[in-house]
Amino acid sequence: MAIPIGRRREFVWDDFLVDEGKTTAVRRLHEPVRREAVMTFDRPWEGDGCNYLCAVYDDARKVYRMYYNAWEMMNPDRKAHVAQHFEICCVESADGVHWERPSLGLVEFGGSRDNNIVVVAGMFPGLTGLDNFFVTADANPRPAVPGRFKAVMAYPERKADGSIDRKLMALASDDGYAFHTTGVVTRKGKFDTLNTVLWHEATGRYICYIRDFHEKDTWKEYESGDLNSLVRDIRVLFSPDFLNWSEPEHLRFNDVED
Repeated sequence: MAIPIGRRREFVWDDFLVDEGKTTAVRRLHEPVRREAVMTFDRPWEGDGCNYLCAVYDDARKVYRMYYNAWEMMNPDRKAHVAQHFEICCVESADGVHWERPSLGLVEFGGSRDNNIVVVAGMFPGLTGLDNFFVTADANPRPAVPGRFKAVMAYPERKADGSIDRKLMALASDDGYAFHTTGVVTRKGKFDTLNTVLWHEATGRYICYIRDFHEKDTWKEYESGDLNSLVRDIRVLFSPDFLNWSEPEHLRFNDVED
């Protein structure tokens, strides 16, 4: 039975949408071509670890903006993982190839505000930590939450008893630099890699993808223990307004294997 897709674009990961009897098209995964480095992360506030990069196009300013985590991963003798001074920074480019750090003046580091830091822990009430940060240009023509840019940010807070309270925070910004929190997306998740969000025009809602773990073969929520014995998963949430979110649902890729 044919599946009508109209004019919408679809990823063709497999042959689900392909009628092989009516086409000679071949599904082929194209290989990336290695090019030269476009950015070297060598400023003092960038530490020795920069990751979770995401790029967004600012149509009003006609510029690409790329956000990334900047942090100190290792101690001075390079023998222990320390995870210190997390910052979210951004660089800009007119062509997507040549990138520069804008001097934003938003955050002081080492006695100076001459840097490209956008967000640090402590900027917002109750925010004592942060992790990955994903930004999207909001394509919703009638957004309930003002701001041309929306973001989600993992917020791990270590409590007095040593446990970690994890949240995924929602943020908004009109210029892509000054962000403010708009609420909590969910507290159910590990959120320890880049979580993403977008406005989905076809269904008229926001979609957020998060990372988590579950017990192998049972899909049972994990509580504690060795993460190496668990199964990584991706979950999805929906919102009509970027304020009220559904419960996370597992993405499943077949009916048998976990």
